[in-house]
Amino acid sequence: MSFRVLLLMSVALTTVTMAVFQNLRPVPETIPSEFTDAFASLQREMTDAGTDRVRAETAARKLQRLEKRLGLNPRADQPDEFARILYEMRIPSGATVPSYPPNYRMTELNRALRRKPASAVQLPWTERGPGNIAGRVRGLIVDPGDSTGNTWLIGSVGGGIWKTTDAGQTWIEVAPYLANLAVSTLAMAESNHDILYAGTGESMFNIDVVNGDGMLKSTDHGQTWFQLPSTVANRDFNNIARVIVDPANPDIVLAATTSGRYTINFVNRSGIFRSTDGGQSWTQVYNETDIGSLGRVKKVLQLVATPGNFNVLFAAIDEKGILKSTDAGNNWFLSN
Repeated sequence: MSFRVLLLMSVALTTVTMAVFQNLRPVPETIPSEFTDAFASLQREMTDAGTDRVRAETAARKLQRLEKRLGLNPRADQPDEFARILYEMRIPSGATVPSYPPNYRMTELNRALRRKPASAVQLPWTERGPGNIAGRVRGLIVDPGDSTGNTWLIGSVGGGIWKTTDAGQTWIEVAPYLANLAVSTLAMAESNHDILYAGTGESMFNIDVVNGDGMLKSTDHGQTWFQLPSTVANRDFNNIARVIVDPANPDIVLAATTSGRYTINFVNRSGIFRSTDGGQSWTQVYNETDIGSLGRVKKVLQLVATPGNFNVLFAAIDEKGILKSTDAGNNWFLSN
């Protein structure tokens, strides 16, 4: 065996040993007395192991299991806690929900932008990656006003709304100051292309889900956007999977949503909401509370209208099946 190999093995063993030593800590005073000797014994075993990697790792695993049994290690089993705490920070004493007015983020942002001095320095930026992964784009509109088909709008789950006029060769961010950038679905009114809706938040419950905050609307062909006050800080519009618009009436809108994420004292549910006044108010026309295999509510993830007949609609629920409506979404039943 060469000297170089021996040197590398020695460095590796030393590194392992140092890592083990760094994890050592005094026997906690809070553990039951019957476990004190076992805790101290395992720590001595890790110390005495020296450069014996197998012996050190065996003792470390036993110590970790003991710490887990005694509840000494923090557990990463509540990924929603951070968002829940941020939500509760906005709740005043004696209240149960935040008292911030609708669109307060946009109001404060616009106020800050008005006061922002003109920058004399333009800093150039060059994208450096990563170039081997694509972001999540769940919303896409091909602008019917462009006969070439080269104008698209997309909703990025973590990056807001973007537009291209050359079939994706270049992009511009059309709404850089949205109050929430988790845009997961887009819909354009067929009878009035200036009116668009965008739903925020993901309903998929993937591990890296991005939480939303209501629905956005544009009345100038997607150039500017604003939050619909009826959906802001509204738990029922916490995550919007899909939005569809009546092709004959831009004010009739349906949204498939998942409710109750990152909140406390609120039963998680999924459902379908319907508006007849362009999103100023909503009626829940379907409520799903059945629990799926992962212990979470079964989610309404898709809405589809029959071409040429908006009265006949379909909705997909994961782990359950297909819903159908024959009255433009006012009532729903399981389709056999």
